[in-house]
Amino acid sequence: VIQKLLSASDSNIKIITNKLEQKGINVSKIIEPVLGLNPADRKVNKDILDRARQELSSAIIDSPQLKGKDELGANIEGIVVNMPSGRLVKVTSQKMKDAMSAKNAAPSQTFGDTKTRTAVVAIGNFAGHRGHEQLINFAIDKAQELNGTPFVFVGHKVGPDDPIDINTKLETLRKLFPGVSVSVVQNQIDASGQETQGNIFKKIEYELVKKEPFYNNIVVTVGSDQAGLTKTTDQMQARYSKFAPLAHVKVSTYVTPRKDTEGGTGVSTTQLRNAIKTMPEDQAFQVWSKAYNVQKLGADWIKHLMDIARKNMGIANKPQPQAPQPVAERLFNALVRPVNENINAKVAAIAKANNIANVNLIKPGQQLKMPDGSTYTVKLGDTLSGIAAGKTSTAPTPTGGIRQGPNPNISPDTRARAAAAVGTTTPKPQQPKPQTTGGVATKEPGFME
Repeated sequence: VIQKLLSASDSNIKIITNKLEQKGINVSKIIEPVLGLNPADRKVNKDILDRARQELSSAIIDSPQLKGKDELGANIEGIVVNMPSGRLVKVTSQKMKDAMSAKNAAPSQTFGDTKTRTAVVAIGNFAGHRGHEQLINFAIDKAQELNGTPFVFVGHKVGPDDPIDINTKLETLRKLFPGVSVSVVQNQIDASGQETQGNIFKKIEYELVKKEPFYNNIVVTVGSDQAGLTKTTDQMQARYSKFAPLAHVKVSTYVTPRKDTEGGTGVSTTQLRNAIKTMPEDQAFQVWSKAYNVQKLGADWIKHLMDIARKNMGIANKPQPQAPQPVAERLFNALVRPVNENINAKVAAIAKANNIANVNLIKPGQQLKMPDGSTYTVKLGDTLSGIAAGKTSTAPTPTGGIRQGPNPNISPDTRARAAAAVGTTTPKPQQPKPQTTGGVATKEPGFME
């Protein structure tokens, strides 16, 4: 990227590299005395270190072997040396220090005038739950009270402890607060190449204080869990008061409650993480629905947030527990279904042994081979399932009806126990009613139901 930028330089825009060319600079004689210092002898150490700093600066900065250091002219503040150990050391000369002191003392740009322009900034790693919503609403109300403008600055943090990614956070907050400026604090890359969390206060300075309309009354709102940031705003104010261009800028902090006992919501990202970890999905959804403004966001968006959190926490979706079967269904499965399955198997065996293509069609007088090797003569009113169950007809059925009343395949004792379990009484057998001849053996061919 740097090489592409360098090649883009022209007569109007000059782009330079921050890497200096050097060859043959040897500072080992300066470093060796430092390596042999006795940590207990502080006075001697100080003298040696001070002398080493001066000699190191002169050896590097004044060396003709170091090329490119004059590209910035008098604006150079120092040179950073990458030591063999990997540590970075800044070297500077007295000439550089004098040049920077003169620059700071000279009249410089002022950022706006003294007319009060207030910005109320809610800062945090906001995921948008009701605790965050309360804090941001406080900032909006405070901005209205002070005739200012509200801003929401969101930290670029994501991981198992903060499992909502930054883009989803921004979209959630913009759904909750349409018309309010919501922006991210970009992460930074340190000198070792590691990504670190961005500095929210630098964003405040560069985007609100040093850019038009040059806000000069900065009110920072944080939750009580981040009350320690008031020290940072105090340091920011102290620095501004010593720097003439920003001496008119005021920085203050408001801390809002988080605990429900203090007037907060009591909602926290920790609670939501624990719900996903320990609860069935439907119960976790109820917790998240209470923690978020479902009226503004909608149930589908809450589920979307939960899915993203699970993914970033490394948790798979939990299977939904099956609802328990009703008592009557459990009794049917335990008592009736096994009997029916056994009868169906016997019906199939009889049909196969007698080449019966339609198990619903048998005739009186028909000889049936039974699975046990015996034979059976079909009587008027018989059914193949009844024969399989051992419930054969003992007399002709005048109208060829279907047997009525309790299931003949369940014993009276079993039926009484089942009735007691569901809190009912055993029904009395009903009188046979005239039916069609379907499903029983009749003098004329007929079909079973």
